[in-house]
Amino acid sequence: RMEEYVKQLIEEILSKKRHEEEENWEDINITPALPQNVELTEEELERQDDIAEEQFAKHIAEVERFINYEDLDDPSILETIGMYPEQFPDATKLTDAQKTDIIDAILEFLLSHHIICDFPDEIPLDLKYKLSVKALDNDYFECGIGFYHMDFCTGWAPDCALGEFCPCLKDEEDYSNDYDDFLKSEEKSKDDLPF
Repeated sequence: RMEEYVKQLIEEILSKKRHEEEENWEDINITPALPQNVELTEEELERQDDIAEEQFAKHIAEVERFINYEDLDDPSILETIGMYPEQFPDATKLTDAQKTDIIDAILEFLLSHHIICDFPDEIPLDLKYKLSVKALDNDYFECGIGFYHMDFCTGWAPDCALGEFCPCLKDEEDYSNDYDDFLKSEEKSKDDLPF
């Protein structure tokens, strides 16, 4: 029964993917379009300039929107796609294979919306599942150019959702070790002084 539910859940997630038109570059012969082979009309040059200006303006607007992100009132990803956190079973009720399949579907869905989840390498499957579902319940910045990265780290290890897997802990440990090494070298330097 759970297997059937998981299958339907994955289908629903994947059905919400954003589909962009993909070009197969192997099928495109660009030789005739190279500048040395084509003389563009004045109208075509103006049209291309207009397109470039429009794309640049769109990019700048997106950058400004990202910079002012805290002012946005965007819905969560789940609200946008019409799903709810309650639809995702608790990790304890799923097999490892089911959790992995749901995570893969979520990550594929997010990638189609230019969102990438950055997980630490050694994160346990249950925590990765929990954070993947949480990623869907976050407010988000959907961009058309580039990618929005979610790393789940608050920047303060004691409050971080990654717990003991927070990269900040490693940074703190490295900093502490570097500082200890510095103090030892200072002590050694004092011992080496002739006075």
